[in-house]
Amino acid sequence: MKLTEPVVVTIKNAAKKLTGPKRRRFMAETTLELLEGSPTKAERTFGWGRETVRKGLKELETGIICVDNYRGRGNKKTEDKIPSLKRDIKKILAPYAKVVDSSVNPPVIDVKLTVKMIRKTLIEKKSYTDKQLPAERTFLDILKRLGYRLKRVDK
Repeated sequence: MKLTEPVVVTIKNAAKKLTGPKRRRFMAETTLELLEGSPTKAERTFGWGRETVRKGLKELETGIICVDNYRGRGNKKTEDKIPSLKRDIKKILAPYAKVVDSSVNPPVIDVKLTVKMIRKTLIEKKSYTDKQLPAERTFLDILKRLGYRLKRVDK
């Protein structure tokens, strides 16, 4: 069967509307019906990834669905990579912190310190290396997640 351009576009659009195992199953069934089960032809005709079509064909053949681990992807947060970092930051900030709004969870806490000062203290007193600690911008994000808000330090 010769596939016309409108048919190819319709099949591509249908595949885009599906996700995960449902999408792979659709791709595999379409490939089996229209392209003799060839992942390479599916790639050329519809622009689908050969490996995705191959995985869909295997799932159809065996009946076993592959589980996607989307949560396992990407970079972990620095405080998750270095578990002691949270505790050490809180210890350093405790004497300087002033609770501003306790109605929100976690409470908003003003601190009269700079990120540079906090990093320097972590390196000097808590034995962290400069390479271990994140950049200043990332440090601000960590402090926000911990509920701290830096106040401008008057010099």
